Amino acid sequence: MNQHFLDGNNFSLIVQGGGQRGIFASGVLDKFLERNFDPFSLYIGTSAGALNVATYVARQQGLGFNFVLNYTTHDRFFNLNKFIRKKQPMDLDWALNMVQQDGAIPLDFTTANNVLQNGKHALACVTNKSDLQDYYYPIFTDQWLNTLKATCGIPMLYYNDITFDNQQWIDGSVSAAIPVHESHRRGFKNIVVIRTTPIINGIETNEATDFSINQVEKKRKNFEVNMDHYLKRIGMFKEKHHLIHFHQKLSDKLNELKQNHEHTKYKLNNQRWLMDDDHLYRLVTLQAKVSQFGMSSEMLDIMIAHYKNHNAVEGFLTNPPDDVNLIQIAPDRSLSSRPLLSKKDHLLEDYEHGQMVGERFLQSVGYI
Repeated sequence: MNQHFLDGNNFSLIVQGGGQRGIFASGVLDKFLERNFDPFSLYIGTSAGALNVATYVARQQGLGFNFVLNYTTHDRFFNLNKFIRKKQPMDLDWALNMVQQDGAIPLDFTTANNVLQNGKHALACVTNKSDLQDYYYPIFTDQWLNTLKATCGIPMLYYNDITFDNQQWIDGSVSAAIPVHESHRRGFKNIVVIRTTPIINGIETNEATDFSINQVEKKRKNFEVNMDHYLKRIGMFKEKHHLIHFHQKLSDKLNELKQNHEHTKYKLNNQRWLMDDDHLYRLVTLQAKVSQFGMSSEMLDIMIAHYKNHNAVEGFLTNPPDDVNLIQIAPDRSLSSRPLLSKKDHLLEDYEHGQMVGERFLQSVGYI
């Protein structure tokens, strides 16, 4: 057994979100629980990663798996047709009610608080809606439900305001999809990251592609040229004026970025929150009409903040500081599931893959 991994004062655990793809992390952590492996004294999760952290700290093997498989796939949680046609948003409140004390799969606060003794902390990353910076709140407190809603509250899909400490909060993935910087700021030199995207030759591989700002604008213009055909095809031609207004704001924002950061590149990942380009443009069209953000400059700021922070995280993961021992646990391949609207057999496949990767990791560190 590797004694290095038994010193819990030295290790932090960071868990990425990814919506339903978080079921991979559920598999890894369930394998950790099965093997009684927990050398960590700091746990931080973003979005679905925060719920995985909560179930791990509460020692509830299978709860995260159950939540994703049976509740995030339910029509009550999210139905794309109802979202587009009837303006029915994601019902995050309904889903998280399931883990309340009187819910179908309640979190075990007693066990979690027993685990979180002797200086241990379990935190969720949330984004301040005003400054779009990352903040970190304890998961197991009286405001735990609002904290989980905040870290999971995707702006384009969840409309309810989340307010506490006199601030409004949105999805933690906007500011820190993988909150490794916070772990380092807190003095941790040994950081274990569970991510939902594979790594090949040390580089993240997923649906993301590097685009310069000029390339982003080119993509925007290409869509605008074909907008009439697209809107007729999906039956939303009457929303054309909303999209034109949105595209003008996007152009203004891109021009501003070009002036201030001529050589900056942003890693754009259309599937980080959503499903694919066709669904993305449907949602963009709808948001111009019904979202609380109204596709304003505020929403553009949120999107660009997400892209910029994603690049900063990738920089840390690719070239960590010299004093950091970074260990990444990642799938061997692109996951079969998607952030939303995944098939159950794909979710089962990714969960089992997570268990296999978790077992292999424990073998590699000499724990089993």
